[in-house]
Amino acid sequence: MSSPVLDFFQSNGWRVPLLLVYVVGIILAAVTWRRHPLASALSLAGFGLLLISNAASAVLFGSALRQTGGADRETLLTVGSAVFTLVSVGGWVLILIALFARRPLPAPAPRFEKLQMPDEGRPVGGPPPDTAIRPVRG
Repeated sequence: MSSPVLDFFQSNGWRVPLLLVYVVGIILAAVTWRRHPLASALSLAGFGLLLISNAASAVLFGSALRQTGGADRETLLTVGSAVFTLVSVGGWVLILIALFARRPLPAPAPRFEKLQMPDEGRPVGGPPPDTAIRPVRG
């Protein structure tokens, strides 16, 4: 004989790897907080949203499927699916922002100018002066 709790865990066993990834993400965000506070805060919020959304959807859908059929159940599943999808998208957006939040700004491109070589000491008819382009410091 099966119980509702056993049925819940059997039908939601596929969620365990996802939940573990979200928990590991939360732990890594907490561990790297001092080195990257902005990225850690954003990723902590993102992984937290994903964890809560996934766990809450398991509970909601599990209870909705135990109900008898009808329009209420259909509406609950449709609205719940839309809400959890939007929350998950929000979590992923936060994680993506966190991924690029700690990137350093690129160094400014160096300026170039032509260097002029003095004409003194150049033999007549020899090669032209060095007109190589070199970066300017500063």
